[in-house]
Amino acid sequence: MKKLLYIVLIVSVLPLFLSAQDGIFSNTPSEPAMLHSKRDFSIFVSTGYLSANNPYNSSLSGGIKMRMFLGERFSFDSGFLIGEDHSQWGIGTIGLPLWMLGMGVLADEEDDIGTEFWTFVFFGLTMLLSSEHIAYHIPTHNNIEISPYVSFLRFKQFSNVVSPEHPDGYDGATCFALGMELNTYFNKFIVAPYVDYNIAYSGNFRGFNVGINLGYYLPTKRK
Repeated sequence: MKKLLYIVLIVSVLPLFLSAQDGIFSNTPSEPAMLHSKRDFSIFVSTGYLSANNPYNSSLSGGIKMRMFLGERFSFDSGFLIGEDHSQWGIGTIGLPLWMLGMGVLADEEDDIGTEFWTFVFFGLTMLLSSEHIAYHIPTHNNIEISPYVSFLRFKQFSNVVSPEHPDGYDGATCFALGMELNTYFNKFIVAPYVDYNIAYSGNFRGFNVGINLGYYLPTKRK
């Protein structure tokens, strides 16, 4: 666990160090803060380590994450992680086509302010329910963003749980999660270490996820 935390810390700090060196040794002015556009999309390969309370097992996992922007700052993210004793997902993984449909409808309705508002409300609420987490992106230096996020509906499944309450060794939890991600953009590539805290709405599960997302950014407009 300590080795993994050290790796995450190094990967988190390295982009900041490189950006600082660019600012010190370059004669060109710093790039403006990155601005996103509606329907910008990213896909990530993810790895994570869950540090959980007893009787749940701490474990490594890997998976895929997807992100879609609703504007310059807000994004909906969804994906899944699968490990030996733990898996995690959100229903937004299934609802991603709905997100894309919703963003297309919103783009088509831009000339009608009244229709656009109610369409936005309808699809916004639907997408909110289907998203695995909602993030707000704060630019800090060049192409680096701090992204706090919240998840209202995260599902977890556990195996090899040693507890009299779970004689078959399996348990599931619906969780609330609060986290932070550091997104560093190298042109279209993204390195994003993250950490979040999870707590079940019912039951006694709680724990930290820590890991790294490696992604590719697909803007709807030329950057």
